[in-house]
Amino acid sequence: MITKAFRVDRSDEAVVIELATGVDSLSDTAVLDEFAEFVADLKHSPKTNVVFDFRNLPYFGSMVLETLRGVWNEIKDSGGKMALCNLSDVGSEVLQVARFDNIWSLHKTRDEALQAVSGS
Repeated sequence: MITKAFRVDRSDEAVVIELATGVDSLSDTAVLDEFAEFVADLKHSPKTNVVFDFRNLPYFGSMVLETLRGVWNEIKDSGGKMALCNLSDVGSEVLQVARFDNIWSLHKTRDEALQAVSGS
């Protein structure tokens, strides 16, 4: 699935969501609608692990944080895991200040994030 806000790739280990460049500059409503559609799909899946790839998004704000929290709320009760990767220094700092790094693991690469959620 490819949209204006993100690209979704599914593997055996996880659903990988690659955030688009400038996702924070898109209309909040448009982005949230796209993510709502994705989250609705997650509700119909058994245990789902999710990796958010920030390679194209060096800066982000509260809308992205809210999206991360929304996806987490959908997967945690079914035993799903979530990891974030390819964060800029600024992105890592935002997550640390918000204390989200205590909830989700942060990784330098997609492969490391996939290993973290798959348990291998």
